[in-house]
Amino acid sequence: MKNKIFILILLIFLLPNVFAELRNVFVLDLFYDKGNISEKGIYVAPAYYNEEKNQPENSYYLIMNSLDNEEIFRENFDFDLYVYDEGFYKDEAEKRILIPYDKNAENIEIYDNKNKLLLKIDVRQLIENVCGDGTCDSNENFSSCSMDCWEKTTERKFYVYIIAAVLVLLAVILVIYFVKKKTESATFK
Repeated sequence: MKNKIFILILLIFLLPNVFAELRNVFVLDLFYDKGNISEKGIYVAPAYYNEEKNQPENSYYLIMNSLDNEEIFRENFDFDLYVYDEGFYKDEAEKRILIPYDKNAENIEIYDNKNKLLLKIDVRQLIENVCGDGTCDSNENFSSCSMDCWEKTTERKFYVYIIAAVLVLLAVILVIYFVKKKTESATFK
């Protein structure tokens, strides 16, 4: 019974990753030092992005704005300052945040829990001709950026569905196996 529960929990955690798609994100590294926040770096990289479902309330937040000064994305976050083993708070911490890439982005603003602007980061220099933005630009081809210039996109999605189907099939087989095993053991008693 414990094995069945373990396998079920494992499948619940792994199945969403099957549907996650590799795409470009802004990778933002922040540094917290006694209440002050600074940017350690920002770049564009391919990653498996899943939106944070449990965002902390009454915390820092970031807003990504478009060239038209409209909000494209918002996310709450906090720094891990509490050291559980020792029972105290640190003065310094680092935080890496993945932000969905958007070719219309102009800047990312960081606010504290009192809505005070702490940091504004211009991202326009990261936007031009980025592999993974969904557009096969003039300087890209299948060899240099298969993510954008993939002629057989349906084939790529097909592989994701095949993997998902195999995982679901394995889960069904495991459930049938354990139910059958339980039925057989109950029959012999």
